Amino acid sequence: MHFKGYPSSETKEETMETIRMAQNLTEKSGALFRASIFIFRPYPATQEWTTLVSNGYSEEELMSMHAAGIGNRAKHEITTSQQFGENSPVELSKLLTYYNNWQNDYYQAYTYEHN
Repeated sequence: MHFKGYPSSETKEETMETIRMAQNLTEKSGALFRASIFIFRPYPATQEWTTLVSNGYSEEELMSMHAAGIGNRAKHEITTSQQFGENSPVELSKLLTYYNNWQNDYYQAYTYEHN
């Protein structure tokens, strides 16, 4: 499994491999497996943060990926403004939207068929 958008290490094909793997696991498990796939975002004081800053990213750029506020909702409201791999932030957002929609549709269909 790959980290979506991890700095300079993720190709477009690797992104699709991860999505296909999650779909395959869901289908083979009879809807018992549910994956959460997230876009990489570095946290201050981590090795990833330090590496990115030493490679030219400013702390302001990196902090812009974090939502203001507190609580569950804030941690999901991130800005995908930084590009760390081959996929642009817009492409990653579209792929994750596709996957989330597929997963929701699969679970609804599975539940309907098995009830």
